[in-house]
Amino acid sequence: MKNSVATFTHRLSLSSVKPVVFTCIILLLTGLAWRSDNAARSTPQLNQTHALQKAQAAATDAQMHLERAQQVLQALSSISLVQKYDAAACNAFLARQLQRFPQYTNLAFTDTRGSVWCRAKPLSENWIVPAMTTQQKPLLFVVPNHQFALAIPYFAANGHKLGAMIATLATQNFFPLIDASLP
Repeated sequence: MKNSVATFTHRLSLSSVKPVVFTCIILLLTGLAWRSDNAARSTPQLNQTHALQKAQAAATDAQMHLERAQQVLQALSSISLVQKYDAAACNAFLARQLQRFPQYTNLAFTDTRGSVWCRAKPLSENWIVPAMTTQQKPLLFVVPNHQFALAIPYFAANGHKLGAMIATLATQNFFPLIDASLP
């Protein structure tokens, strides 16, 4: 008799445990599926947030490049060594400055009509420099060979506008984040 009671108790415990174990496994699998679905739904949001953060960092970096370039141009345009009719001396001066500022691909001076008369490196093509006002505002424009140019007007001691001082920057300076790391 003892044997049949023990067997009955053993069967009773196994038969009552199976549904509990089965229910636990179902709940575990349901939870995993829910987490997986939730993660799949949040991935586009995470990618969008990541892309937005990269774009904001690129914009901040580009703004910093432009502010530095403007400061350099203002300093260079205020040097009295620049004489409009001594292009050879001006070219040599800008070539030395370009060595000091390797982040720029070229430095140049234009006359009031926008024609380049002095430059650190020879130009592969003629630049079309937009008309500048007499105000001290910088102007950003595109030049050949995938470059941006930042121009600021420069003036004689009497306040008469002489032309523009230009620094060119490679486009990749402004878009360094376009790579495989973007989702």
